[in-house]
Amino acid sequence: MAAATSHPPVLTDPVTGETFPIYPGYLPVDGGRCVTIFVDDTPDEISLGLRAGSYRLPAGFDLLPQLAPPGGRVLDLGGHVGVFALAAAALGYEVMAVEASPRNAALLAYSAAAHGLSERVQVVHAAVGDHEGTVEFLHAGPYGFVANPHVPGPTVTVRLATVAALLAEAGWTAVDFIKLDVEGSEAAALAGMAALLDGADAPPILFESNSYTLHLFDADPYGLRERLALHGYRSYQVDWGRLAPVQPADLQPESCLDYLAVKRPLPPLRGWQIVPPIGAATLAARLAASAHEAHPHARLHAARTLAAAPLSLLCRPEIIDALDRLVEDGDEQVRAAAAWWWAGTPSRRAQALARRRAEEGKAALRRAIRVRLQRRWLA
Repeated sequence: MAAATSHPPVLTDPVTGETFPIYPGYLPVDGGRCVTIFVDDTPDEISLGLRAGSYRLPAGFDLLPQLAPPGGRVLDLGGHVGVFALAAAALGYEVMAVEASPRNAALLAYSAAAHGLSERVQVVHAAVGDHEGTVEFLHAGPYGFVANPHVPGPTVTVRLATVAALLAEAGWTAVDFIKLDVEGSEAAALAGMAALLDGADAPPILFESNSYTLHLFDADPYGLRERLALHGYRSYQVDWGRLAPVQPADLQPESCLDYLAVKRPLPPLRGWQIVPPIGAATLAARLAASAHEAHPHARLHAARTLAAAPLSLLCRPEIIDALDRLVEDGDEQVRAAAAWWWAGTPSRRAQALARRRAEEGKAALRRAIRVRLQRRWLA
């Protein structure tokens, strides 16, 4: 007799009415516990990692229990399938998870119910922005975003809500921590919670700055940090165990980075160091590395970012080499973004080379003077 075939459970997309299979994924959280997070068959690295049990929470999650009081209220904007929201709820936080993708929102709610966390996790199916209404949304696993003319694809109509309205509907008068990752709509989301951010007790914000998706909405990392600075926030680039302060105008070394924004002085953070801002040599090395990345979004970021770089950075040998490669890149969009390198009379390339020769001449002169002084001393 043939063995019975086991079929995965299914969910129904609340917008399209289509059913889709779901699979359990596993996420370790603090104290050796494991949260089961259900995913669909989208082959993105997060879903695949969860199903394999190999996915780990991003570095910034460790800041939550150190900056938010136990049992506090957490706003997860861009909840995806619930990695951040369910891990926070497992630690005892009350979470409002806002997710625009109807499929992801259904998965998140299913996982919360399966864990008995529905009372701690409120799932809101909406996109966040600077006004109320509806918007077309393009589902793309963890990378879905509000539809725009730059990226074609099938869309669904979803609610567009401000954070202020969502908090009022939930009866929340305060928030203790915000995670913000909405694939380019971050600036609009911040505009929709201006009153909350203006308060003296405004919450810490862990936010993603993705130059590619921000550009789709005529925004950039500098404007995002500037908007927060106008509310009185200070931003830090988040790395594993390291927080480096950044100013709004500082160049972003890679296309996608996480930042922590706070209004109050940071308390001592277990396992974290406040390190100096990124120096010119490190910035140049990381931007040059981005220019050599396989993914065109990384190379596009390098081309766009270096257009705003000072001549002191452009004249570095690794940057000259990187830009010479970008203007001949195999991707048309990257080539167009780097066209400024040769434009103008004199071109930025000519200016950078002239600056490079001048600095090399000064360095040679300094070496010659040192040699002369050494010879005199030895004589």
